[in-house]
Amino acid sequence: MKILLVRHAQSGNNIVQATVHKKFAAGVTTEAQAQEEWLSLRMDDPGLSQDGLAQLAKLRKHCGKLRKKAQVNGNIKMICSPMTRACQTAKAVSEALQVPVVEVRGELCEVGGIYSVERRQQGNGSAFAKVPGRAMSAHEIQTKFPG
Repeated sequence: MKILLVRHAQSGNNIVQATVHKKFAAGVTTEAQAQEEWLSLRMDDPGLSQDGLAQLAKLRKHCGKLRKKAQVNGNIKMICSPMTRACQTAKAVSEALQVPVVEVRGELCEVGGIYSVERRQQGNGSAFAKVPGRAMSAHEIQTKFPG
């Protein structure tokens, strides 16, 4: 048995995180400011960025070559999380490897779970609080990523 693990391509949150980290590492923002910026800009379930879509095209091409080289004949099982970026990536890989069905598993998600944030009053100011977030429903996944 051979196992191929693929992480999703670059998402919108990856860009936000890198931007915030660069500012913090350069001393432009404090840790509290960086956290505030990250939490105010991140999304619950972002799709792939433009760079992520370009990465995905390269991955798809590589997987097509891999399928021919490994002489795989339909004995492939694919699973992915219900996150949009993972489904986008899995769809491209499944097409390249000619896998007709991808199993979407709800328990595969971010470390700490899927979360959103909301601003709440706290003393004289406000702060962000993590609240349960939302990924796509089974129906939304089937509609956006048939097969």
